[in-house]
Order: sequence, then structure tokens, then C-alpha cells
Amino acid sequence: MTKLRCSFTDCNSMIINLDDDKIVSMSDEIYAAFKLMQQKDGSHNNKFMIVNDIWDFDNVGVSRDIPEQVVDNNGELIEVEISDEQWSISKCLKYLLCADCDKGPIGMVCELTNKRDNSITKTINLLSLNSVSHI
Repeated sequence: MTKLRCSFTDCNSMIINLDDDKIVSMSDEIYAAFKLMQQKDGSHNNKFMIVNDIWDFDNVGVSRDIPEQVVDNNGELIEVEISDEQWSISKCLKYLLCADCDKGPIGMVCELTNKRDNSITKTINLLSLNSVSHI
């Protein structure tokens, strides 16, 4: 089983086991919009792992609240498909970081709005697979 770890060699803390069934692809603009950390080796992907419950992580830190913002992608909200439903990221609430070295952000806690029914919202954790090491 692939383990996702902090990408800093002096840390290498275990964050969570990779779950291929929870991987989603998002637009490249998400890294600039959210200022997410990326690997220094130049490798790049736009894949994220959805973690529904913060307690499913082995080791992750969470930042203070981010000042309220609606993420805008050239006039369009950033979208993600989860379980055959289309969702828009309406807010980035907090950043995910390594709990041991406090470096990051390696992901974010987001509020999603259902594209079909705007009255349906949910909060999820999006872990950037480009911001962590795969071992």
C-alpha cells in the first residue's frame, strides 16, 4: 500500500495511506488559486485525494481559519466530480499542513456546493498528491 508522507526529507512524517478510489482530478489553476505547495523536482499532477473525515488522517495539521473568500477561476468556480455528482468549491476554510513540521499547505478543507442543487453543501478535505511524497 502506498503511503503519503511529508515531502521534506528532514521530516518524512506519515500523513495517510493512499486510497485510489478517492482520487479526483482538478484544474491546474487550483495551485495558484490556493497557493498550494508543489514538489521541487518539477513533477506535476492535478490529482487530489478526498478525505471525508479529518480523523481518517494518520497525522495532519490544520491552519487557523482562512479569511472568508470565494475562490474564483476567471469567473468560474473550481469544480470537482465526486460520486457522479458535480460540485463547486465555494470556500477554502482552512489549510492542511504536516502536523510534525508545520510545513505546507499540502491541501485544504473546503466547502462544496452541489451544482444541481445549490442548497446542498458539504465540507471535505482535499489532499494534494503533488504536495506529498508517495512511498
